Amino acid sequence: MNSKYFDALLFTAILAIVLFSAGCSSRDLRGWWTNSADGKTYFVLDDPDGRNCPPFFIDGERWPAQIGEKREIKPGIHDITCGEKFNSDNAYKGVGFEVPEGTTYTFDYWGP
Repeated sequence: MNSKYFDALLFTAILAIVLFSAGCSSRDLRGWWTNSADGKTYFVLDDPDGRNCPPFFIDGERWPAQIGEKREIKPGIHDITCGEKFNSDNAYKGVGFEVPEGTTYTFDYWGP
């Protein structure tokens, strides 16, 4: 096989893979998301903050889903707290994250 042809074919294949995978998901500091199949907006808590600390609260409301379970959520900016960090006067603000509309957002990082 011609070396120039092989190089061009290899470059095209690598470029196609990079472009295709870039369109599949996106990431920010707190997690990653993909377009949802039905156009609705979902949230998945993938990391329980390194320990068993349920219940979890999102925007001050108890999150009813289990770790790894997908549930519908409103798109936009949210705040998640771990059970023992939440109190009724919301003195502790948890970790903020933003869920883009029409995606499944997987939260996987609690760090600073």
